[in-house]
Amino acid sequence: MRFLIERERVWESLFPNTSLTVERSVRSMIAAVSLRLYSRSWRADWISCALNWGARYKYGFNAVTFNGSGVPSTADAVRDNGLTLFGSGPLGDGSLKYYAGIYNGVQSGVDDKDHLAFRVQYNLWDAEGGYYNSSTYLGKKKTLAIGFSYDAQPEVVSYAATDPTDPDILVDYANMALDFFLELPSSNGNSLTAEAGWNNLDFGDDPAFMDHQGTGYYAQLGYYLSSGFQPWFLYEAFSSDGTAFDSTTAPFEGAVGTVPGDFTSFRIGATYYFEGQKANVKLGYESFKSDVPVMVGDTEEDTINSMTLGFFVTY
Repeated sequence: MRFLIERERVWESLFPNTSLTVERSVRSMIAAVSLRLYSRSWRADWISCALNWGARYKYGFNAVTFNGSGVPSTADAVRDNGLTLFGSGPLGDGSLKYYAGIYNGVQSGVDDKDHLAFRVQYNLWDAEGGYYNSSTYLGKKKTLAIGFSYDAQPEVVSYAATDPTDPDILVDYANMALDFFLELPSSNGNSLTAEAGWNNLDFGDDPAFMDHQGTGYYAQLGYYLSSGFQPWFLYEAFSSDGTAFDSTTAPFEGAVGTVPGDFTSFRIGATYYFEGQKANVKLGYESFKSDVPVMVGDTEEDTINSMTLGFFVTY
């Protein structure tokens, strides 16, 4: 289901075949650096044809997103090199799987620092075997999962100090996420899928990054029908640690009292699966609200409504 978002936009943020993207998105997620090293997001995008939306249409898997997110960094990597240790097996009444990795990371600081990532996941009922998770099992699996992810790298960003005689300021990065997943099939071939996640993104309270640092969460629900349709909805929010604008700091009059980095998003739509998870088409509507208005063309908007149509096929 990862209808649109990640299980780590928690989201996150771990493991190889990785995009290093700074994005305004939770779980791996919102208004921040999300080092997506989590098996292409724990609920794999390639399964469900994840869509990019509204004001965040550009925050996807490409090099432009890394430098286009407002975070001062000279890094432009899209992939990361490293080593991942993965294991899975039965444990008690359920099953456990874990990921631990060390990667080259973003080398924009003074020294070459390693990027470390870790995830552990426990499932009750049916196991989710293999390296990747699916966003929905289309009624073929009954499972309840809880996952914890931690992602960190020292000196992920550097920027010049106010005094040119001082050394560059180095910023550490850490991202912690907790996510839940439920697939509950019925006897008639239908299936309920639910997912929720919480994400805390930390840049060491660096003053230049308070608008990007913060906490986000998301919840999404879908119901798969044996005919192949799956209606769904999602709610997502992020609260940054930034300081509300006052009359002296606001970039324009309408921004007084707003907090940079804060946003909420509501999405609703439906997916039709042609051949199980091999092909689907997805149509969705999003209402994206930013506490501080964003630029849409030449106009400042605090609410952006959009429709997105996507098609996915694999073989």
